[in-house]
Amino acid sequence: MKLDNYNRGTNNSDVCDTNCSQWKFDQTFGNTIIEEFELVCDKAWLPSLSQSIYQSGYAVNGLILGYLSDRYGRRPVLWLAVILEICGGLSVILSNSMTQYIVSRFFLGLGDSGRGFGSKHRANVILLISFGSILGFITLPGAAYLTHNYRYLQLIPTLVALVLLISWLWSIPESPRWLLCKGDLNTTKQSLMKCAKINGQDVTNFEQQFGELEKHIKML
Repeated sequence: MKLDNYNRGTNNSDVCDTNCSQWKFDQTFGNTIIEEFELVCDKAWLPSLSQSIYQSGYAVNGLILGYLSDRYGRRPVLWLAVILEICGGLSVILSNSMTQYIVSRFFLGLGDSGRGFGSKHRANVILLISFGSILGFITLPGAAYLTHNYRYLQLIPTLVALVLLISWLWSIPESPRWLLCKGDLNTTKQSLMKCAKINGQDVTNFEQQFGELEKHIKML
């Protein structure tokens, strides 16, 4: 039985030409998809494919979830995006084949966005999201070093998304702007009142102001 090392950073054409029955991998980084699914030689292109599939899921996200959020509301689509991300993450963790791993990555990308916000605060929110992404990239090497297993590494953001879903997302109200566009004035009123109280705004004249808004809308 011939054992050999495989290093993706070097020319391995000679290694791949040999008739190996088993591969010996560098254990420095612990359990990786390269080792688990033996992604060497004729399978060396599959990790790049999985990343491309993830990006395609991200692209489909903008096409499908954007339409669904306009039709059915921002809140249920935000829930859908987070649930897709959780299910995709769990599927990655439980993957027993490279095919399952790649499909799971698509659903991870599909649920990776699904957010919307007004133009007034758009720049600040995008900046905050970008800061979170940068912070994730900074902490990723440390998390990988501590876990030494790609399944445990994927478990971290999956648990974070699950905690957000349970502790925070359920309390987010529907977008008042979307409700207003759909003509649901009663729910719009409740949503605006809740937002005003959370943000510490004076609601003394809220009924009067909303009444004027309602009259204006009915005149359109």
